Amino acid sequence: MKKLFFILFVFQSAVTLAQGFGLKTSEIISENLIVLDGRAFERSPAELPVDSILMVYTVSKEKAINVFPHFNGKRGITVIVTKNGAIKSYQKKLSAFSDTYGIYLNANGPYDGDMYYDIDGKHNLGDEMLKALYNLPAKRIKEVIFIKDYMDKGRNCKVVTIHTKNKN
Repeated sequence: MKKLFFILFVFQSAVTLAQGFGLKTSEIISENLIVLDGRAFERSPAELPVDSILMVYTVSKEKAINVFPHFNGKRGITVIVTKNGAIKSYQKKLSAFSDTYGIYLNANGPYDGDMYYDIDGKHNLGDEMLKALYNLPAKRIKEVIFIKDYMDKGRNCKVVTIHTKNKN
């Protein structure tokens, strides 16, 4: 929640300051690009439910041109990653390493609330695991092991174990 308020505060402050110099709000917005889950977002970030946002970061104009060749903004890019966007991204990435994981997702849908993810023996929960899975580059993944029926404390759950390559 603090992230969204901060974004909106910074955005509103920039608009107020720019308006003080005689610029129109539409001119300010056209100079910035907001990318939501990998796609240009043309509405206000205020329309997003706060609890759906996983992370927000900015990309400088110079780096933005390398990532988005058609970028024509005068400033940088604000990238917003939602929890659903991160889940779709890492599910697609991990499915490339495990056919059984991909088949399970295709048959049962993208909901993975009952899945237990483990990266090299580390098993954070909640948003920290979402970030770790989303930020894990595919080139670092060695293998993905999917166990559909794993009993844990009398509860049937799904386990996704990810082994990564050495950083060397």
